[in-house]
Amino acid sequence: MIPVGKPSVGDEEIAAVSDVIRSGMLAQGAVAAFWNLSVISSHSRGLHKS
Repeated sequence: MIPVGKPSVGDEEIAAVSDVIRSGMLAQGAVAAFWNLSVISSHSRGLHKS
């Protein structure tokens, strides 16, 4: 198998994921709301390109 790319995951990323897991708010909450808005925004920008 040829590796496509190796993700760069450090202590900061691990701590951020850990915080979300410990909060118990995996599908709701501030982090989920942020990512949902980011995805919607990215998708909307793509729809307006000609």
